[in-house]
Amino acid sequence: MQLRRLVATALLLIVSGGCGSGASDTAPGPPSVAGAWEGETASGQTITWTLQQNGTQITGTGTFGDSGATYALRGGVSYDSLNVRLVGAPGDSGTDSVYYNGRFNYELYAGLAVIGTITAPPGALNGPLTLFQTTPP
Repeated sequence: MQLRRLVATALLLIVSGGCGSGASDTAPGPPSVAGAWEGETASGQTITWTLQQNGTQITGTGTFGDSGATYALRGGVSYDSLNVRLVGAPGDSGTDSVYYNGRFNYELYAGLAVIGTITAPPGALNGPLTLFQTTPP
């Protein structure tokens, strides 16, 4: 009787040892964000970005509103978020003081969107910004 319990326990450990391991336990990688993006600020200004991606690192250029002011973009991307510094954007004091933090909206079926906020010194770009990928790679 004890031998049966011992064998049953050993088989249970062997069978359950394979469960929970493998690729399904790893977090998914970041989405591809390379390409053109567009959004509109709360004040109605259009923002366009062109992003390049190398793994989780993001670089690119951006244009703000009707003024056509351009700036550099750099930051990172993960499965659920996009975090970018807007270097030289309106309100940037030269210390990378303007940044965007957003979360991907995976509920859309027609493309990729990021819902987030631009944060900057008072009187500069501030507020909600939803970006839509207009031309994926």
